[in-house]
Amino acid sequence: MLRLTLLFIILFVLNIPFEAANPSTDDIDKTINTAKDAIPEKRRAYHKKVINLHGDDAVVFWKIYDAYEQELSSVVDQSYGLVEEYAKAHRENQVNNELATQLMDKHFKLKNQKNKITKKYLKKLKTRFSPKLAMRFLQAEERIDTVIMYAYLFDVPLIDFE
Repeated sequence: MLRLTLLFIILFVLNIPFEAANPSTDDIDKTINTAKDAIPEKRRAYHKKVINLHGDDAVVFWKIYDAYEQELSSVVDQSYGLVEEYAKAHRENQVNNELATQLMDKHFKLKNQKNKITKKYLKKLKTRFSPKLAMRFLQAEERIDTVIMYAYLFDVPLIDFE
């Protein structure tokens, strides 16, 4: 609760803007390439820290995690592609209503695919370990995804709607 209160004070009382004045899409390819290289390793390191299993349990967990990561990789790649597609269209001033609709549809399709895959592997973790471990894994995933989303939100400009 204290963190939420501090965040509220920083953002609203001190009037810190929610976005850069006009972020550019020029560096989005660099940002995405950096993310593709760094995020899987950092995600794994965070899970090692918060799950903290040893011996045979660790071996089983990481086999499940590796399968999860492998199955999710296509969705992750498509998500990066979606950001790249938007950035390119935005740079070229080509974002029209039709493209905006397509991008939104793709976005929700990818979110649904990720949720479906995550649920599948949560079930495996619940069965092999416990619902509490599965929940901890989900919490860790949500934290990581929130940090990633937060980083992208300020690197990708908002769409013009005029």
